[in-house]
Amino acid sequence: MLKGVEISADYRALYNHEGLKVESTDSVFLQNNLNLNMGELLSRLSPVFIKSYGGGSLASSSFRGGSANHTAVIWNGVNLQSPVNGMIDLSLIPTSLFQQISLQYGGNSASWGSGVIGGSLLLESKPVFNHKTKIKMYVGAGSFSQRNLLLAAGVSNRRISHEMRFYGSSALNNYTYQRLEGDSIFTEKLSHAAAKQNNYMQDTYFKIRQNQMLEAHLWVQKNNRLIPPTLYEYNSTALQNDQSTRLNAAYSIYFGHVKAVLKSAYFNDKLIYQDNDFAKPSQYAAQTSVNEFLMSGNINNMILSGGIHHTYILSKNEAFVSSQVFQNRMAIFSSGHYTALNNKLQALISLRQEWMIKGKMPFTYSVGGNYLFTKWLDLKANISKVFRFPTLNDMYWKEGGNKNLLPESGYAYEGGIVFKPITKVNQRLTIEMTAFSKIINNWIIWLPQGSFWSPQNLYKVWSRGTESNSTYTYTSKQMSLLLNFKTSYVLSENMQSQLINDESVNKQLIYIPLYSGQFNWRVGIKKFGLLFTHSYTGYRYTSSDHSTYLNPYFLHHANATYTFSLNKISLDLQLYVQNILNTSYQAISSRPMPGRSIGGGIVFNFN
Repeated sequence: MLKGVEISADYRALYNHEGLKVESTDSVFLQNNLNLNMGELLSRLSPVFIKSYGGGSLASSSFRGGSANHTAVIWNGVNLQSPVNGMIDLSLIPTSLFQQISLQYGGNSASWGSGVIGGSLLLESKPVFNHKTKIKMYVGAGSFSQRNLLLAAGVSNRRISHEMRFYGSSALNNYTYQRLEGDSIFTEKLSHAAAKQNNYMQDTYFKIRQNQMLEAHLWVQKNNRLIPPTLYEYNSTALQNDQSTRLNAAYSIYFGHVKAVLKSAYFNDKLIYQDNDFAKPSQYAAQTSVNEFLMSGNINNMILSGGIHHTYILSKNEAFVSSQVFQNRMAIFSSGHYTALNNKLQALISLRQEWMIKGKMPFTYSVGGNYLFTKWLDLKANISKVFRFPTLNDMYWKEGGNKNLLPESGYAYEGGIVFKPITKVNQRLTIEMTAFSKIINNWIIWLPQGSFWSPQNLYKVWSRGTESNSTYTYTSKQMSLLLNFKTSYVLSENMQSQLINDESVNKQLIYIPLYSGQFNWRVGIKKFGLLFTHSYTGYRYTSSDHSTYLNPYFLHHANATYTFSLNKISLDLQLYVQNILNTSYQAISSRPMPGRSIGGGIVFNFN
């Protein structure tokens, strides 16, 4: 047997979150909801607000009162945030492609660089050696002509782990919705909203020797969707095509207590937007190459690590001042992880400095720790310096781009307590409470400047609030039970503006709910499983002066499963009902969301 090679090639996902709140998605929930995209998953299981434009349409995130480009999506150690607009569309990420999905709350620019202000979504692949052959297939269908197909096959021995996955989905999204006009309510059907996507992913791990590992990851996406009209449009002819090819490879080697990792990644992203109201399609292409060298080593009770990072970005866009723009970014980073008091204390300090050809970006750091006060009480705290560099759209847009923009920067603080009053073998109760505060200067806002819009460093935003996460689990030979309750209170205000008589000062930012919460419960009895998810989203203002807003809403979803085996084949029969009460609501103004839908599927597992 080949031993000694650590599976994860990136220490930052393992250690660089001391003092921060971290949550891993329940594997049973993922198995029973293979048809969900990442935006739908987060809206049900986390306090992260998902700004969804409707079924099959754009979905972006808001962590702790931040903007969409304050969330990093880390795929096997590499940040996927778009250099063009600074965000990633969560509706285009199927949850069924990944073995592990984690949420890392709070700022962590010292680990991952620009844009990691609100939080991080970590998507990871995990190899399995000595498993020979495994095959998985999911076939699903549901309301609004939804179709889902997952095919996964893996082979492994003592040296190689290789897995391929294909996920495809399509839907007409022709759901009915209610439209208010004066005192009358009209029921209409959404048109021009069909969406189709295909994903292919491949993960390969090769143990070269006892102390060496080579891993390679490939992810290809093709997405086509029609953009439906808003509530105030008669029809729409807009459509959008997104294509991405992502390569990610790493080589790891151990020298005693020292580990070295060489990581390289290449992304090729294309977007085409077409509307008959415009003379020609709008499109861009962006190519990103990332190279990193990391080293870490154990010295007594410390783990010291550091590395260098280089990112090269080339983007072609006719809407830019130049049809082709590029960026070169360099960074050096280091961290020290310290363990003391019989492993009761875990402390971390991380440092990072980035540069660009035209200047230096803010120096960032993170200092945090966890202290196990007793076996049932854990304390934690973290302070971080964070920043976000302006996007290519911000700086180079032909009509309104601003090359003189400063990076958004500021400080993020948080403290928490984890209480474990019940820690039995078959029964556990965990209560986690977190308080956070974040002040960001030079917040970038696009505002009208004559006949066009232009970005400016205008706001100073203070986001603060509290979160709670309570989980109870019980297991026996015949049944299992899980209860999970989460709450979130977020006050995110513009404290200062460069504009005269700005009515947004001291007011909640738009599309940031003050209150939100989720309650999920799951029970399994022998071969049967039942899962209910309930969520609440509070009022959201849609204008900066608070003159308009969207009403709060409750959503309820249910899943039922039955599992049985035929020789070496395990089968899961699944049935789901989404939005059980057929609630009429909007996450984004004038973009109606789906009502009740019913569907199901079957999962084949062969080992």
